[in-house]
Amino acid sequence: MIKKVAVGFLKLVISRLPKSWRRYARQHHGLTSRYTRWLRQTGHVQYFPSELVLQKRFEANLRLQEEEMAALCGSAQPYFLLLVTNLSERSLSQSIESLVSLDAFNSSTFKLVLWVNDSQVEQCKRYVAGCWSALNGSISVERDLSALPLSWDENAVFVFREGELLHPKLLFVLHNWPLQDATLAYTDCDFIDNKGLKSTPQFYPDWNPDLQLTCGYVSTGVWLKSFRLLRHESVKVYENFIRHWFMAVALEDTQCVVEHISFCLLHKQQPEPDILKGLPEGIQTKLSVRADLTQGDKHHLCLNWHLSRQPLVSLIVPTRNAWQLVQSCIDSILNLSTYRNFEILLVDNNSDEAESLAYFEQVAEHPKVRLLKYPGVFNYSAINNYAVQHSKGEVIGLVNNDIEVISEHWLTAMVAQVMRPEIGCVGAKLLYSDNSIQHAGVVMGYGGGAGHAHKFFASDAPGYMQRLIASHNVSAVTAACLLVKRADFELVAGLNEQDLKVAFNDVDFCLKIRELGRRNLFCAEAVLYHHESVSRGAEDTPEKIQRFESEVAYLQSSWASVIAHDPAYNRHLTLKQENFMVADQQEYRHYFFTKKG
Repeated sequence: MIKKVAVGFLKLVISRLPKSWRRYARQHHGLTSRYTRWLRQTGHVQYFPSELVLQKRFEANLRLQEEEMAALCGSAQPYFLLLVTNLSERSLSQSIESLVSLDAFNSSTFKLVLWVNDSQVEQCKRYVAGCWSALNGSISVERDLSALPLSWDENAVFVFREGELLHPKLLFVLHNWPLQDATLAYTDCDFIDNKGLKSTPQFYPDWNPDLQLTCGYVSTGVWLKSFRLLRHESVKVYENFIRHWFMAVALEDTQCVVEHISFCLLHKQQPEPDILKGLPEGIQTKLSVRADLTQGDKHHLCLNWHLSRQPLVSLIVPTRNAWQLVQSCIDSILNLSTYRNFEILLVDNNSDEAESLAYFEQVAEHPKVRLLKYPGVFNYSAINNYAVQHSKGEVIGLVNNDIEVISEHWLTAMVAQVMRPEIGCVGAKLLYSDNSIQHAGVVMGYGGGAGHAHKFFASDAPGYMQRLIASHNVSAVTAACLLVKRADFELVAGLNEQDLKVAFNDVDFCLKIRELGRRNLFCAEAVLYHHESVSRGAEDTPEKIQRFESEVAYLQSSWASVIAHDPAYNRHLTLKQENFMVADQQEYRHYFFTKKG
């Protein structure tokens, strides 16, 4: 109770401070994180908002989307493909009605194909003849897409499923969104009930191949540049066709340019089917060549990527004193890791405690541990760069001294991911000591810089769109536990030891790796404790504060485009809290015509 009153008084005092002072205070991540945790623990802030609050936020967001779309002019005229998998005349009628009611709908150029199963062809034809005779000639019923006229190949096509409703402004958005270079595109979605209430938005990231492989998040509401892309498909229609088709695109790592349209342009009425439902044998075969597939739940898959060999991993653990933390870290790695081809480089940066020095010498006698001395002033980037020069591994692992292994397969999972040629940096799921999430990937833009996704969520929570339990691509991960191929580390000249001595060097490093054409990845299967900078202390001296501010400024100037638009996030989600809540009206970012970087 005393703490709650004290924190309440502190909150009152802070609320009365000038805005400039509060903006200045937010730049100090350590203080901000501690203050946020106090507010959460004492009930002064609802970090996980109620369903009512979420719905109100989304309704306000929808109004802003409407305002943004109202400013658009001109309209696209794609053809439409409607997947009919469980023929219901009521739901089919709703979908077609939403289509012909589109703003700027042009009946003279309108083409709709109902793709149906063999057993439903005649029933569907009778339905069209009876209910949509006015559009006779514009609607066709097909069991085989290859039977359609070749002239269709010159047209774009929009694909959705029976029972789903299209937003009236769809044609305006398709005309104005920068799709000139895109091969495929998909839209954000939400759910709509029988009374027309929209809720539960699905604000997707930009194209995220690994999230598609583990969650199949793109499953409908898809634009294709040319119908030719589907013409070769001779398979029968089924509910998960689009989801699995995009999984094949992700798996094959094709040169398709996939665009994300960040408007809720499609309204679903039914929950998503099981991700494995109808999974084609061809995709299963392609997956099985590269990974063992197990189903986490009906919404996501666990892919255990194959390792053709076991490369040496150099795990670099910098420290100053803190022998007990180091012991816990090293013991857990040595005793709990099933992957055994690793070396540990313990880097001592000016330790002066007798017990720590004695322990470091002792542990260095282990055949898998080497002790390095770095006598300079603390510079996280320089320490790790120095250690890499003395390492032998094909894979470099950056590991904080306050890390403790939980899942014994953590290193196996991370090495299997990092050895994929398309993958750059791989990060783990890190927990606070109370089993809440400390890190699950970095989101650019939090606080004007970067922050940790899903912070304070329960360790077993699925997260937003399963992103806590399904491995997926992120812009960056924390160097508290990060793996990267040595070749990639050297290509970007390691960590920036000139401009980023302490903070944000990992974010900067990951973004440089990303510019090599690699995809950074959050590995949900690797779970460890992170006791978060226990040995380094707070940013509480004038020198540390000045250094931190310069590092924030460097990050903001160097990576302004990614901070403004994190491709692994969504512009409709908040940057004030790390909980994937819908952004408030003040945050709503208008950059409709801005090409995303």
